[in-house]
Amino acid sequence: MELKDEEASLRSERTSMNTFGPKNEWERERWEQAYQRRRLVRKVFEKNVWTQNETLRLLQDRIVLGANVWSLIVTVPLTVVFVALPSGNYF
Repeated sequence: MELKDEEASLRSERTSMNTFGPKNEWERERWEQAYQRRRLVRKVFEKNVWTQNETLRLLQDRIVLGANVWSLIVTVPLTVVFVALPSGNYF
């Protein structure tokens, strides 16, 4: 009997259109209201917490390194082109 009740509850959960679960709502929390009242400078320079998961840290470092490399690949040739065109006065 209990098994059928559990199956029925699982079926009702599966038929829900809410694929990723309930929405996270924290707008009414005290910490969220206090954070929204902070100045932008305090939000930018707030204390950072390092992740203890080494794999996640390596992945983040690789993403940042890749973004820096791509920015150099795009920026250096554009700078050379604009500086090498003296008639355009782009610099």
